[in-house]
Amino acid sequence: MKQAKKYSLVAAEARESDDQFSKITETGAYTGTFAQAMHIEAKTGASGIEFNFIDDAGASCRFSLYTESSDGTKIFGHNMLMAVMACMKIREISPVNMMHDIYNYDTKTQVKQNVEMYQQLIGIPIGVVFQSENYIMNGEQKTRMNAIRFFNAKTRQTASEVLDSVETPKKLDLLLSGLKDKKPSLNNLSVSNKMQIIEVADEDLPF
Repeated sequence: MKQAKKYSLVAAEARESDDQFSKITETGAYTGTFAQAMHIEAKTGASGIEFNFIDDAGASCRFSLYTESSDGTKIFGHNMLMAVMACMKIREISPVNMMHDIYNYDTKTQVKQNVEMYQQLIGIPIGVVFQSENYIMNGEQKTRMNAIRFFNAKTRQTASEVLDSVETPKKLDLLLSGLKDKKPSLNNLSVSNKMQIIEVADEDLPF
């Protein structure tokens, strides 16, 4: 039998154990709320919203939806944001300037900053389907979580089912039945190149 060993506390490793069980790491459907919905702008000039999603069990996942390119053209994240609003049954959102604790990716700490926040999206129940993606960066395989679909947390209706007042939603279960982790591929095209922006007239909204 192997002799019992002595253990010494390593603070950094203790902190890592918190992250290990508090982050969403598996492909699937989750219900929860957004703790953050903050305006962001990339170095390319594209703009959108960075979300911090907290599921019902307390696990979290950060992701961003870029809605406009630098020249103001709508891109794929715009459709995704419209889906969020439809599933929450919100017609309009506006940013509010406020102080907020923001996660600093360099220092890996929370830092209070003056930001533009979409308060209407915070604290409202929402469903998110995350897909784990394995990708290659600098020859090293990494993993990230992608938000690929949103749904009403109570009814499990997807955005189109909410808009069409579908009483028996099916699209979410159909998606989940064949959903798997995404493997790295040199031939994968960006979804932003494959999607079309869809406009819905206000008078056609069921809420």
